[in-house]
Amino acid sequence: MRKIPKLLLICIIAAMTLPASYAALAKVVSSTSDKSSTVTPSPLDSSALDVINANSIAISQQVLDKIKQSDPDNYEKNVTNYKNLLTELNVHDKFKQEIDRLLAADHKLPDLLVAYLFLYQSYGQLSDLEPMVANKESGKKWSAIFSEYANAHPVFAPRAFDSSYLEELMQTPNLNSDDIMIADRVSFAIGKPFEEIISIRLKSISWKAANADLGILYSADKLPRVQITAEQMNKYTAPGKLTEDQVAQAFVIANKAGKSADSVIEQIKAGYSEEAILAQAYSEKYE
Repeated sequence: MRKIPKLLLICIIAAMTLPASYAALAKVVSSTSDKSSTVTPSPLDSSALDVINANSIAISQQVLDKIKQSDPDNYEKNVTNYKNLLTELNVHDKFKQEIDRLLAADHKLPDLLVAYLFLYQSYGQLSDLEPMVANKESGKKWSAIFSEYANAHPVFAPRAFDSSYLEELMQTPNLNSDDIMIADRVSFAIGKPFEEIISIRLKSISWKAANADLGILYSADKLPRVQITAEQMNKYTAPGKLTEDQVAQAFVIANKAGKSADSVIEQIKAGYSEEAILAQAYSEKYE
């Protein structure tokens, strides 16, 4: 049985306690280094077998007609946005069918895409999608809807893992640190025991498949990595500016929003909440 270095165990535990627990690893690296590494799934990687191919996306004519009927002037844009969301978030067919059902029920595609992306980032459930869109249709703003959702769901508290149990998990075949952190987040989101979630994952080809059975929209097998250089940290934490935790949080929000860290930090300084920043970003993306 291989031993897991204690430093690795410490790093894994530390990664679970980052601000907002966005399931991201924020790491301060040397300002003199701009190198980054990426992992490309091999042909035998199970996660690579469960990814949507953009060329294989099929949208029924009935759904296309609904999209055009709802907003003829932006038809091409909306169809492209829909296909992009399906591929970028690797949406399970079960969830695509629900989006199509809601489109057939005359809900607007941009509203569905904004709500879906927010719920995806929040480890939200499929059952939350229609009520969130209905709130938007009632006249509420996305920032208020997102804030209400955040207030109704406890802030994620990472599990306090016993180091021996964590080492046992790390030595389990076909299980890695990302799996452990995702399972912890899913367990918290739906109130099921961590051990049950891990068992479900090990029986599934991917988190996409496992979470589809659980009704969780999050589908990625690898967690997003947020990298902060020492130079950036020093820049933003200068006297009178932000704390290190606020800077890390800003970079996480920027990653969610698809915006630059500089712009998000300026919004935070101006008093914007995370929900307001995401509402603005997602509205600009899809509306």
